[in-house]
Amino acid sequence: LYVGVKGGEHCAVFDILAHFANETATGGACNEEEGAYHGGSSAHAVNETDGTISAVLDLFALVPDVVVVEDNIFQYGSCLPNAWAPLMQFALVDTTVDAAAADDDGHRRRRTTATDDDQLWDMVTEHVSTNMVIEVENLADYNDPEALSVAVWPATAFDGVSTLDGAVVNGVATDNVIAVGMNYIDLKYADADYRTLNYVIGVRCERPATARFRVLAHQFHADLHVGHRQSGEVCPGNWIYHFFEPVVVVDDDSAEAASDGSYGGDDGHRRGLSSSSSSSSSTPAHVTFVVRVMSKAIFMISTNRDYPPEFNSHNEQDLFLDPENNPEHVASDHILTYNISVCNVFDGTTSHKAYLGLYAADFGCVVYDVSVLHHNGECHGGGHFGH
Repeated sequence: LYVGVKGGEHCAVFDILAHFANETATGGACNEEEGAYHGGSSAHAVNETDGTISAVLDLFALVPDVVVVEDNIFQYGSCLPNAWAPLMQFALVDTTVDAAAADDDGHRRRRTTATDDDQLWDMVTEHVSTNMVIEVENLADYNDPEALSVAVWPATAFDGVSTLDGAVVNGVATDNVIAVGMNYIDLKYADADYRTLNYVIGVRCERPATARFRVLAHQFHADLHVGHRQSGEVCPGNWIYHFFEPVVVVDDDSAEAASDGSYGGDDGHRRGLSSSSSSSSSTPAHVTFVVRVMSKAIFMISTNRDYPPEFNSHNEQDLFLDPENNPEHVASDHILTYNISVCNVFDGTTSHKAYLGLYAADFGCVVYDVSVLHHNGECHGGGHFGH
């Protein structure tokens, strides 16, 4: 048996005593403290009266008796030769559930107006705009890129380690770190069979030897706001996305033109204007992303309007950095800064979402931060500035 004690905001002094109890002493019952955790399953129940769904969103428990990896906190583990380590799981934060609303079984529930699974998922993820990176570091004092393999399953698709169906798998380490990344698009727009707020992490020893490792899972916002710098990480083989959605400000002297309420309310703000609108706005026209790279190297930085960028010719702007042949793009001892823009995100009538995509070079995971400038005037494609 194991017992764990985790500290809160302050240090605490405690002692602990373990003893056996028989049925005579306990009256035949094993009584646990209120709020003791048991593995369960996510579900939802349909109200027979109005057809709405009461969502059961247990953030920790689609797989019982599995270690929970907390955001940005190392979790240590080990595996036997040619075998899987004990599983772990990581839960995305659900920002739409009222933490105070819990049933007697400890599940968090939220009554919604959804009438089917698709509507329920849309409502649950309405405010979920996050990227996720899971890193597994081999703690051996030698470098063996293929000593471990890592699989990350959506909990809804997990059916034991005997099958990798639905899993994202990586079996090659860089600097003893194997990383699996899932971007905002992967998480929010997952296929119906893979929709979940929970992910199962499996680590396997691929050599006839034991191995010790540590797991670090973290998530960071995809949505950007003027005046805020968002930190993030992108690892080889993955796109990470950020986006900026302009808030359109309608000039006071032109707000009366929207008598049908199309500008979004009495405050004169909304996310976008219809293409038929003719009123003026003081909303800036262009967006520039400022990316600062603190470690390793980015292979490609791209932008696009309304859709996330990819390896294709339809991107708004591309910066091909190719650090393998251009060492000035490796942040070895200084910070690298890149500016890249999306022009005309607001053209006077219609607003567009501006996307930023980052793809890492094969040097390892890149630590960066990004901010956004919303401006008028000249709009240039992109550039590089070293510090």
